[in-house]
Amino acid sequence: MNRLKVWVGIVLVFLLGTLAGSLATGIYFKHRIERFVKGGPPPIKVVLMKKLSHKLDLTETQRVEIEEILGQLQAKLLDLRRKRRPELDKLFHNSFGLIREKLNSEQKKRFDEIREELRKRRPFRRRKPREGG
Repeated sequence: MNRLKVWVGIVLVFLLGTLAGSLATGIYFKHRIERFVKGGPPPIKVVLMKKLSHKLDLTETQRVEIEEILGQLQAKLLDLRRKRRPELDKLFHNSFGLIREKLNSEQKKRFDEIREELRKRRPFRRRKPREGG
């Protein structure tokens, strides 16, 4: 009877561990999917506001005023990203083209697969038709 209790205990611990791991993984992926759907990491306004409120013990008036300033910062950062995006895309495209020139045919094939995998990870990104190589 004691051996049966030991085995039941081991199985229960294993099952509870599996259940806890599954639950934690589900919560983690739910958070990641929500972040992905919203278009990336949480807005800087939210992150900084949370940290400042916690560390500085802000009054309600300070919180409102600082939140407004952070909202303006966030809007300016988004605008800057939109303006610079074509330059960044061109820079990556040119650099990847130079890398590709240094590779043999098998490496080029794998490199192209890696680039495609990276493109799939960023579905909201505007895609330009591929030039040359």
